[in-house]
Amino acid sequence: MNTNSDRKHFAPATQGNREAILEVLLQVLPANGTISEIASGTGEQAVFFVPHLAPRKWLPSDPNPILRNSIAAWSEEFKSENLYPPIDLDAQLPTWPMDKDTLSIGQLPL
Repeated sequence: MNTNSDRKHFAPATQGNREAILEVLLQVLPANGTISEIASGTGEQAVFFVPHLAPRKWLPSDPNPILRNSIAAWSEEFKSENLYPPIDLDAQLPTWPMDKDTLSIGQLPL
């Protein structure tokens, strides 16, 4: 993973695999709803996917605060109404903050 002087990080594999991943997502995802991305990494794929997946909503997550900051930076540069701010989610934990009482991402419809 490379970074530049701003908050955005870059993962070299993103450019090479995002179209293939998008093709699969378009085949397997429901026509609407909220997609929870686990371990979103840099955020590059999230900002690439969301315009192609509307009206679906995209919820990125990562346990690493540096990567959540990168996701937020990518989101600020490539704004989309169907991309939520990243949440702190560690898939290795026995419980996840995904219920109405603990999820604090504003107006996300659960």
